[in-house]
Amino acid sequence: MKLGFKLVPLLALNPRLASDVSMSADGITAQRAEPSGSAEPSGSVFAFHKPPGLTIEMGSAATGGAGGRKKTLNDYLAEMRPPRPDGPRLAPIGRLDKATEGLLLVTDDGMLNEAICRPAHLVKVYEATVKLKEPKRPTAEQLRRLLDGVMLSDGEAKADLVEVVREWAQPVPARAAAHLGSSKGLQKARKRARREAAERGEEASADEAAAGSREEGGGDAPPMTLEEVAALRCYLVRIVVRLGRNRVVRRLLAAVDLPVYHLKRVSIGPLHLTDDLGLAEPGTFCALSRAHERLLRDAAFPPASEPAAIATEPTATSEDR
Repeated sequence: MKLGFKLVPLLALNPRLASDVSMSADGITAQRAEPSGSAEPSGSVFAFHKPPGLTIEMGSAATGGAGGRKKTLNDYLAEMRPPRPDGPRLAPIGRLDKATEGLLLVTDDGMLNEAICRPAHLVKVYEATVKLKEPKRPTAEQLRRLLDGVMLSDGEAKADLVEVVREWAQPVPARAAAHLGSSKGLQKARKRARREAAERGEEASADEAAAGSREEGGGDAPPMTLEEVAALRCYLVRIVVRLGRNRVVRRLLAAVDLPVYHLKRVSIGPLHLTDDLGLAEPGTFCALSRAHERLLRDAAFPPASEPAAIATEPTATSEDR
């Protein structure tokens, strides 16, 4: 599935995104901005690959992993930079919900924190895994609704860009595959999958949610058969937003009947989680180089003459399959 869009240039938009989704501004392919200046870290801004299952709250005391306990946010902050009794304190810029993983910026600069959280400035790029039962699949109409705006409980919200970039078949666990065509062992396999997903801080998938619905008194709907599980298709949806509301990406996609089962933030403004920062593994972090920090600050504090919005419009080349 491909949808084309016309873009008004935006200083804060990561040019790699535009090239990835074959976008252009006024017919000119956007070029990736390269950092200039020193590569040495400044020590005031850090990038963190937040793992799923971690709650972003400053009030949780550091555990140090003692007794097998999970790390808290303060454990990671202390590893980034030991607390300074008489100095500014590191704090996360914005939030990611417990189940979501991906790029989280951390700083002791209050003005930078406020500027990045301001909705009109930096765009955030997410990759959402959506699962649908065949023959359902994301449609051009659903994606257009996301761009036009949908009404949520806290007001209207919309995406700036959206595209389905990949699809694949839902894998059936090997332990359950042997029971295709029967119900033997299904409940245990599904309950185990739900428990493991909860431990990772992820939301249960459709097949996991159906498991035990009768067994646990969760409703009247019968559990999914393995054939139904095998019929699920997974879609990777890339979505760009500037909104900072609670769980807004999950709620946006749910509003157009595209349920999210895994969500990852891959970039903030000009900084990409892996391409720029090399943070492929959850729980890893790095201090921004002075060059990358300059890119971030330039995007967060654009000159008044620079455009500060994206305009998107479907082109005649839109294609749905």
